[in-house]
Amino acid sequence: MAQRQSVNVVPCPCCKGELYRTTPIDTRGVGALAMGSPHIQSDERGPFMICPRCYKRVVLISDRTTAGAGFKLSDDQPCISP
Repeated sequence: MAQRQSVNVVPCPCCKGELYRTTPIDTRGVGALAMGSPHIQSDERGPFMICPRCYKRVVLISDRTTAGAGFKLSDDQPCISP
């Protein structure tokens, strides 16, 4: 029987609603953004996502220890509109 892939839901740090989902892409637990997740964007302030629920700018930081996208949520979230 094939093992069922699990989906990880990541909540928005501003509104606590679903920000994005990841799906495993290998047996080590490496994940990729699931279809329907917001795109990672970048500007002069760095990488971010726009929450599809509250429309706030969610700050991301580069993370070389995280396999897959290589980004994670920043601990410092001002929760401002873009």
